[in-house]
Amino acid sequence: GDLASAEYWYELAATWRAPPTPRMLVSLVSVASRLRDPIAAERWFDRLAGTNLELTIEIFDPLIQLAVNLGNSSGAEHWYREAVYTRGLTPDLKIFNSLMRAAGKAGDAVGTEHWYKEAVYKFGLTPDMRVFTHLICSATSRGNRSGAERWYREAVHTHGLTANIGVFDKLIRAATMEGDYASAEDWYREAVRTCGLAPSIQIFNSLISSAAGSGNMTGAMHWYREAVNRFDLRPDLKMFNGLIGGASLKGNLSIAEDLYREAVHTNGLTPDIGTLNSLIFAAADGLNQSGAEHWYREAVDKYRLTPTMRTFNCLMFSSGGKNMSGAEHWYSMAVSEFGLTPNVKTFRCLIFHAAHAGNQTRAEYWYSESLHTLGLRPDIRFFNHLIFAAAGNDGNQSGTEHWYREAVDTFGFRPIAGTFEPLIRAATMSGNMTGAEHWYRQAVRYDTRADMGIFNSLISCAVLTNQMKRARFWFDKAVSLGLEPDVQTYHFMIRAASRRGNLTAAEEWAERLTATNVEPDVFIYASLISAAANAGNLSSAEGWLQRCSEKGLRPDGFVFLPLVMEASKRADLATATRWYNEALAAGATLDIRFFNYVVKALVGKQDLEAAIVWYSRASDQGIEPDREMFDSIVGLAVARDDWEMAEEFLGRAAELGIEPQGMARTVLINAAAQRAFLAITERALEQKDMDGAEMWLSISAEDGFQPAAASLSRIVVAAVGRGDAAQVARLCREARVRGLRLDDEAAAALTQAFGEKAAGELLED
Repeated sequence: GDLASAEYWYELAATWRAPPTPRMLVSLVSVASRLRDPIAAERWFDRLAGTNLELTIEIFDPLIQLAVNLGNSSGAEHWYREAVYTRGLTPDLKIFNSLMRAAGKAGDAVGTEHWYKEAVYKFGLTPDMRVFTHLICSATSRGNRSGAERWYREAVHTHGLTANIGVFDKLIRAATMEGDYASAEDWYREAVRTCGLAPSIQIFNSLISSAAGSGNMTGAMHWYREAVNRFDLRPDLKMFNGLIGGASLKGNLSIAEDLYREAVHTNGLTPDIGTLNSLIFAAADGLNQSGAEHWYREAVDKYRLTPTMRTFNCLMFSSGGKNMSGAEHWYSMAVSEFGLTPNVKTFRCLIFHAAHAGNQTRAEYWYSESLHTLGLRPDIRFFNHLIFAAAGNDGNQSGTEHWYREAVDTFGFRPIAGTFEPLIRAATMSGNMTGAEHWYRQAVRYDTRADMGIFNSLISCAVLTNQMKRARFWFDKAVSLGLEPDVQTYHFMIRAASRRGNLTAAEEWAERLTATNVEPDVFIYASLISAAANAGNLSSAEGWLQRCSEKGLRPDGFVFLPLVMEASKRADLATATRWYNEALAAGATLDIRFFNYVVKALVGKQDLEAAIVWYSRASDQGIEPDREMFDSIVGLAVARDDWEMAEEFLGRAAELGIEPQGMARTVLINAAAQRAFLAITERALEQKDMDGAEMWLSISAEDGFQPAAASLSRIVVAAVGRGDAAQVARLCREARVRGLRLDDEAAAALTQAFGEKAAGELLED
């Protein structure tokens, strides 16, 4: 391999005019190729080509091998064409093996088979096992197990060749990846019979790694038991790392921990950072933050292992979707304390947490940091999280579309199902059915298989926009594509019927759900109760509540609300109170709507005292009254001419920063005016100035102020005392016109002066 000395001796020979031989030049080309020096190899080839010596196919073999070793498949083809088509040489099998190896390294299955056909059918060469090994490897690498097995049969049965252990390893892995452990075991036995392969820890590690890596823990454990129980092999750390890694991929922390204990305590093995990373990953996958931190401490404190970036990526993920500060804490520790370099997965995780915490600004910051500060190239999932962040809780369609365009137009990424889900959801939240359906068509255009979540968004949008036929269309579309509607799907369909007050349709959807394997949840029953209540069928609503309890589901406040609402609409306060008490007994979380519905019913009954009782009940439950509550009570107090109570509740509202709709100025002015005119009227009556009292009553009416019933009642009592029947009759008419109710003192004075019947006529007429 000493090219410099070889070149020295060649040049010395030339100086002595010793004629070069083909063997000398082929040796120089070969050694340059072995040393992976393409410039020297091509230089010596040109020297050889410039002589009168005859070129042979052997000179091209090292050049083709050099190109293959350098990963230059086009270079390998160039030398092949130079040999065969330019120089007219006949290639040998060694050259085709090199060309097939080049195609295999490039992942070009078509190219591998092309060179096989070129060798066998064009040049009539007899393939050896190396040729079939390339074909089998090419087939298994692209998941074509049947193709690999076909090439094996052609090699062994047609050409009588003997397969090597590498071939069997590929065939065993291919069967294991598909979960066909019987075939994998058959190939293993075939390898033992054909190649005399002795069971070894290495081959079982390969089998376990293959099964576990594909998420098939059943197969991995099968091979583990085969190695330990059948062949009495002692498992090593690599075997346990494969098993623990497989369990972590399935998110099964308990199995991963059992395997860890078996490795460490039973077999006395010392874990490495890969072992602990898998345990941290398993805990993170279940969002078990304390578990992930426990295994981190085990790695760092107990075993003194140095964490890797994967360690911190898993810890960041374990923080949970909305715990952005937790994820950023682990990021800071990785970078500042351990000097680790964050990777694409790191920033994907940071953007994910910011997006799910509803912090679009922070999500965009981490995107910019990864792109501009560290120069990392994002992937499509970066943009999926950014689109999710933009969608937020209000459906920012312009923001979601911006990030979609950035992913597709700027970076040329092909969108996936996770890309379109937040785009459709943003349109749904904005009530944009056209936009939601547009994004669905885009998903179809990219041959993206929509999941039930996307169809649920489309159905939800149709329900929100009262397009019930579209909701049914998208339900049927999902079913026609082989998707199974979930509990959320049925909730939307029942809710659609409920919004129309169509109890029959709602119950038909409930029956359809019952016929499936989908378990109804409390929201399904809440929608059915709402549908029955909207249809005015309280008995059916109560029946659905009973079924909800029988299912062992805990009804919350939103389940009882439709019952209270419907009873309140009917002014059936006893039933409304009963359901309120049942909600309290069930430990349901109540909100102000419970109390607003009852208070509205009491407004209809003009029962201010009871309304105030329900206001107090809300306060006792720690529920803050809202504008609607104050509107009802202040409005009822005004209608009852109780300006003092209206003013009091207006003050309570002001303390909470609430101004009842359009009432504040009217209440304050009328309350002040009532007090002023009452004081003036009292003074006039004390002075026995009846004309003055009536004058002020008239002035208040002319100025647009409603006089107090108390003022008018005092004037009526004074008129009765004077025996002025005409004035009494006039004042009673005034009270009726203004909708004022004279107080008990005025009624008693009228009864005493005119008799019960006449007094009643004055008050009622």
